[in-house]
Amino acid sequence: EFCKAMNPPAAEWRPDTNAARGDSLAHPSAAAASDPSPPPTIFQRLSNDLPDLATLSLSFVADVPFEVDETNFRCYLTHTLPVVSKSVRSLVSSDEMWRAGLERMISKEPTWREATNTICAENASRNENAAGGNNDNDRTTYAHIGTNSNGQRVYVGVQEVDMEDTDDDDDNNVDDEDMEDAANGADGDNNVEEEESVQTMIDKACKALSIDGLPCTCKQLFRRIVQAHLRFRSPIFYMPGPVSIAQSFGLHFFEPRYRLLISEVLAPYPVAFRRGDPIQLEGSGHRQYPKFIYANHSPLERGAPAVIVEVRQCLINPNGTADVFLCPAAYIWLEDIRERPNSGGMYDARAIRMTEASAAALERQAAEAEARRMAQEAAMFSGGNADQILFALLQQLSGGGQMDEADEDSG
Repeated sequence: EFCKAMNPPAAEWRPDTNAARGDSLAHPSAAAASDPSPPPTIFQRLSNDLPDLATLSLSFVADVPFEVDETNFRCYLTHTLPVVSKSVRSLVSSDEMWRAGLERMISKEPTWREATNTICAENASRNENAAGGNNDNDRTTYAHIGTNSNGQRVYVGVQEVDMEDTDDDDDNNVDDEDMEDAANGADGDNNVEEEESVQTMIDKACKALSIDGLPCTCKQLFRRIVQAHLRFRSPIFYMPGPVSIAQSFGLHFFEPRYRLLISEVLAPYPVAFRRGDPIQLEGSGHRQYPKFIYANHSPLERGAPAVIVEVRQCLINPNGTADVFLCPAAYIWLEDIRERPNSGGMYDARAIRMTEASAAALERQAAEAEARRMAQEAAMFSGGNADQILFALLQQLSGGGQMDEADEDSG
């Protein structure tokens, strides 16, 4: 009876019964004649009357790409909520959602903080270079005075001093006390919440990516961080085996596909980089070492872990073979793998940087694998028990065994 009263069919319409229930239950045809648009939903009323509350409610489920699943860019903010309704789409399309997501990612992931700092530092460097052609007063407004407690480079007066008023000494001079506070990250105010510093970083990065004086949106900043700092594309060298970050190793490339790989990786760099001498970036015009993807886990598929390796030394022989000295730089997840046509079986891949927790787990796996190998070799040559040797090595890797009371007191 309640359902019929809410939506009475025309054949069963009884004006005397339904009219007594209120004007809102008038005949559908009469309602349509007076207001052709359908009645607003509860969420539409909420978004119209209390837009801040509606936005706050959606923010609890509006995760950004790579926030829940670090290997998947699909998320509620981009692939689920926008197709719920037009009102929800308008709310989740606001820059507030992307700003909140950026704050969460920068706060919990060092790679995101590092990328944001890099964007700010590059902008400050461009400003410093642009001011190099001006007079001495102009140059002092872009002086680099040190690094704060967050690892950020600090510049005095960047985009804060009116260049037309450089003759006014009172406006351009910076007190020693102010310079010390800026260089030390305002150590006297270390109780400032991290959220405030993250918001400042986002504002600076958006301003750094501004075009014609218009700051970029947080969504554009998010895309820039992912595409320019977290994603990596290169050919793949595939050979299963344990590696650890910053632990260099050597390889000999003799297969045609890997000869092609090393020649392409070193193509943008000076010829001296392929003559066997240690690679020196100073004076080469490059800020980063040659890099490529080393897929050291089997099978080679999407979602598999891999590592970005830097070429620190390379000798390309006359026959095309190469001896390389590599240093692992960062762990990654393989997002897309494709075989290059007519390349002799060489693959190209797109990858995304791992989170700190996933990278630490891979480091532990690599350390345990290396300890297991060392235990087997030690047992083979000494005739001891491999399990006992492995247990001792793992204890050393984890920081040793239990401390006695004297050690605890001294600690």
